[in-house]
Amino acid sequence: KLPLPHIQVFCLLHLPCVSCEAIRSHISLELVMPTTLQNRFAFVMAGVAAVTSPAAGSADKLPKSGHKYFFSIGDFGVAGCQNGFEQGDLEENGGIGHLACHKNRQEEVAQAMNQWAARLSPEAVISLGDNFYVRGVKDLDDPQIEESFEAVYNKSAMSRLPWRICLGDHDHRGNITALLLHTQRSPRWRLPALYYSFQLLVPGNAGRHIEVVMADSVALEGAMDPELVEKRRFIEDYTDAHVGAEAGHRHWEWLEQTLSSEGPALRIVVAHRPVVSLVHRSRRASELQVEDRLTKLLTNASGISPVIYMHGHDHAMQHWKDLRAPVTHFGNGAGGMGIHPFLPSNYETQRGAEVQWVEQEYGFAIHELGPSDLTTYFVKGETGEVIYAVRTRFGRP
Repeated sequence: KLPLPHIQVFCLLHLPCVSCEAIRSHISLELVMPTTLQNRFAFVMAGVAAVTSPAAGSADKLPKSGHKYFFSIGDFGVAGCQNGFEQGDLEENGGIGHLACHKNRQEEVAQAMNQWAARLSPEAVISLGDNFYVRGVKDLDDPQIEESFEAVYNKSAMSRLPWRICLGDHDHRGNITALLLHTQRSPRWRLPALYYSFQLLVPGNAGRHIEVVMADSVALEGAMDPELVEKRRFIEDYTDAHVGAEAGHRHWEWLEQTLSSEGPALRIVVAHRPVVSLVHRSRRASELQVEDRLTKLLTNASGISPVIYMHGHDHAMQHWKDLRAPVTHFGNGAGGMGIHPFLPSNYETQRGAEVQWVEQEYGFAIHELGPSDLTTYFVKGETGEVIYAVRTRFGRP
């Protein structure tokens, strides 16, 4: 029985995977964060989150002639999850409902995406995983496919836009074969395999392209030390053929070979889980092993072409810059699931990378592909405004 001014403190410190917004939305209380908690996260509120980018102002000039656009978004598939929660089909009882699923936030972000899509005519949306909360889908006819994807992103400008799908840990709790087969049913859903790559031609620069490598964090985890993998998150729900040791070793072999090839002006590596993150949530030892191994692999790959690593999983917006190599990290898991709190300021440097900007907002990212660079704009879902932008230059031919 906590006094009302301390409910948010309890929520943030003891329930890191459930946002305080979720608590407020269901108990109809509007509380002010206590001063002690403000001090704990003061560097986020008055320091890191206050960083602005000169490129953000150029969003007013979009679209730019001679440029291409695509979007990215993660952790968005919550409409069916909220429906399950309201119907009493709760996760703890084997269902899909969870307190932190915010259908209104997913729809809000989808509306902002539609407005920008009408303006920019993007070529695709890149999913950063966790397409269906909280247990993936049961089969090809699961209502969540309609509730959390097809019926949400079907407005005019988004109605025919293809989605390049990355899988998350919540997706792997369900029927992955069904998600692969949905590619044959929906012209917008593109998931040809658990991991794959594709190219985007650079406009105005004949012969150059960027490569987008879609990896599977959960499958990569399967190849880590067996004693650690046995304690991985959601292991009781996973399918060994997809994310077990053998599948994991095959994935690492493919990823290492793909990232060692010559040619692209820039590589974007997409995976659900982060390598570095300021979000305050638990990490299993097997996940940390994947982060260590990916750090080395991304560093090596950046010797060929600059690398952008894009992820979801952590429900916030983030930009990190490697201080030793041309590797940039973008976190964008803010599509609809409850926003996560941040760690204190002594975590702002990790694995040789330093945080440049973070924000606790729902939203998505716009990526602008030009003749010599890629500019990423983070968009706030509630207002549709660009709140941060950063430019990544290509490597030399």
